[in-house]
Parts: sequence; structure tokens; C-alpha cells
Amino acid sequence: ISIRHGGEVSAVLLDRRAVTAGLDGSVRIWELPAPELLPRVRSKENDIPFSVELDPTGSTLATTHADGGVRIWDLRSGKSRQEGSSGILAFFSPDGKRIAVLDDRHLRIGDLKPIDLGGTAASGAFAPDGARLAVGFDDGRVAIWDALSGAEQKIAMRLDGSVDALAFSPDGSHLAGAHEGGTA
Repeated sequence: ISIRHGGEVSAVLLDRRAVTAGLDGSVRIWELPAPELLPRVRSKENDIPFSVELDPTGSTLATTHADGGVRIWDLRSGKSRQEGSSGILAFFSPDGKRIAVLDDRHLRIGDLKPIDLGGTAASGAFAPDGARLAVGFDDGRVAIWDALSGAEQKIAMRLDGSVDALAFSPDGSHLAGAHEGGTA
């Protein structure tokens, strides 16, 4: 599949739809399998999207921005709303009912009180059942939180560098982490 955003791309997501975000502030969404461009959503001038994430239904998009802002987009209307004041990564629970937002040192899960991470976050992922959430840190730690209460459960593993990506197995029994040193 080849799609053209029409400018420099700052983030990409491939799911049921393809989503690209550009340095010009635009976010473009393509319906798959034949890439049909849907109406684009547009950030404010100089509001560069940093990451993009679709909810499980494909009807809601979360974007984080270079200025630290987090926006939730209704793709049917193209309208957005601000979600909190800062974030480097936003991702939906598997049922799409909650959103987790990471900034450098805090985790917000839905309506729960922000959680002080005690370190600098680099990545995050919900378990398939939505009950747990893993956070990877720049110092190599990976910690697991109860996604319903916000209580930290345990340090799951330590890697040799910043944990830049996390993924649970489909049954939630295993967690993989990738780090800047080139291993997973």
C-alpha cells in the first residue's frame, strides 16, 4: 500500500484505517484496503501532531502535539476537544471507553487522578482485557499498573536502554518491550 500525505510526515498509524500526521498540522485518514482519502482533520497553525492513535471502532482519533497538547477527534464531524493539558502519547483501552495519556512523568487513565511515574515515560500499552497498563521508561524499566484503580502492580522487566515500544500478546500473558539498543 502506498499513500501520499502531501508534505513531511511526523506520525503514521496503520490499523483498519491508515492515518498520517504532517508537519503542516494536517491529519489525513484513509479507508482501507483501497486507500480512499476521508475528510481530513486540521490542527491549528503550527500545531504539529506528534503521535496518532485510533480507538477500536475507528471513529475517534487521539493526537498528541509538539506543544504538548492532546486532542480527541470525532472523525464523523471532524471536530476536536482538548484532553488534558499535556501528553507525549495517548492510547485507547481495548474497549475504547478509556484513554490513557502519558506525559514525561505522569500517567492519566480516564478519570483517575494523575499518577506520578517517578521517572520519564517513553511508551505505553493496555493489556488486551483493558485491566492492566504497561509503561516503558527511558531508564529501561517497564512497570505495570492496574488500569481500573491506578495502583502500581509491579516492575515487569528491565531493558538496557529507553523502552520505546511495548506490546502485550493477544491473551495478555506476555509483554514485549523494544529499546533503543536494537533488541526486543
